[in-house]
Amino acid sequence: MERRALVLALALTLPLVLFCVPYAYALTTQSTYVVLFGDSIPAHGQVLEVVRCSSPTDSTQHFALFLSSPFTLTVIGSSLINSASGEASTGETPNGWAVIVHNPEATPEAVGVQIICQSPITVAGVGVPEFGSLYAAIAIGAVAYFLLARRYGASKVQPRPTG
Repeated sequence: MERRALVLALALTLPLVLFCVPYAYALTTQSTYVVLFGDSIPAHGQVLEVVRCSSPTDSTQHFALFLSSPFTLTVIGSSLINSASGEASTGETPNGWAVIVHNPEATPEAVGVQIICQSPITVAGVGVPEFGSLYAAIAIGAVAYFLLARRYGASKVQPRPTG
């Protein structure tokens, strides 16, 4: 193989190899964690439980309740909140939950709200790219290789004259 063709092949292959490094790192990195907040609800009262992820860039989608009296305590309402503890609106990353629980009993009851938070994975400050980007990189590399192979493949190597 001609030296220039080898350099070209390496130049086209190297970005694809480096593209996979964040995925390999992401497979070894913990990206989820649990946040649990517990409180006591007074007799015949209600409590607003606000649970947020540790970092404002983290997100959550679901919550779970730990109730001491599961058949009597009632969830009155729940809402996703943003990193500023306001109600999350369209386009914002949900960073926590606000849950209102009512206690109809004559005694105080314990309640806990648990959320699972997910951290975005970054490598050296750069987010892990999506698979669509990988396919685009492969397609661009293939087109460039095809065009350059036609250009360099058309020129034939002339034998050296002997004499």
